Amino acid sequence: MPDIKKVLDTYRTRWIQEGWYNDDPIQFPLQYDSREDKEVVGILSALLAWGRRDIIANKMRYLLELLGRHPAQSIIKGTYDRCKLEQFKHRIYKGRHILILLDALAELMAKYGTIAKGFEKLQDGDITGAMQDFYNLVIKRTPKSDERIITHLVPDPSRGSACKRMTMFLRWMVRREYPDMGLWTKFSPAHLLISLDVHAWRAAKHLGLTKYANPSLKAAVEVTRNVSEMLSSEDPAKYDVALWLMGKDLSEKKSLVRL
Repeated sequence: MPDIKKVLDTYRTRWIQEGWYNDDPIQFPLQYDSREDKEVVGILSALLAWGRRDIIANKMRYLLELLGRHPAQSIIKGTYDRCKLEQFKHRIYKGRHILILLDALAELMAKYGTIAKGFEKLQDGDITGAMQDFYNLVIKRTPKSDERIITHLVPDPSRGSACKRMTMFLRWMVRREYPDMGLWTKFSPAHLLISLDVHAWRAAKHLGLTKYANPSLKAAVEVTRNVSEMLSSEDPAKYDVALWLMGKDLSEKKSLVRL
């Protein structure tokens, strides 16, 4: 399907040339030098990426201010101000939910030195299992009363969620092409899933890449597989930004690149 490849390549080029990533949550981990800070800021930025971009950015700036110049060490040592962080709020997420996540990250980094270790199954191509392992790590620290919110913050693949924010984070860590950071060199881009939010799903549906009526995990698997096969690509996740931008155009009824 060379026409679909042309369309997606065009949208991906436009996403880069128009600098969409400058307002994307990836802007925050890109501001740091150390791998550890990029990882921890990356996962926080991705999981909090819900809502308007400007609001997400403001919330992240405040959170990073609380965590200080070296967020990874601050989280491992617990030197940030927990009382102030308890006042944090972003949509349905409150400070106590962020603290549960930070404590899980601290445990992971203190034990293994890297967040990548929490996603080890991805090395064998099992992205669903890798995301499930991380969810299990976080949920075991969660009081029953907070499980519903934590499961919205950190996706549980067993429930069929598209896990769009987590797959976006994994793309940042694994893909080696800027602005993705390519920190996890033992992992293959071929094992990633396309991050399927509503915009990307709408574009995938328009292109005939999925039969599913909503952006679920099954739909993300199907879209990723079809992109990989149709475009003979071992890096299908590179096209999630193209699908997102195309889906945005569709939702705004803008003219599309012609097939």
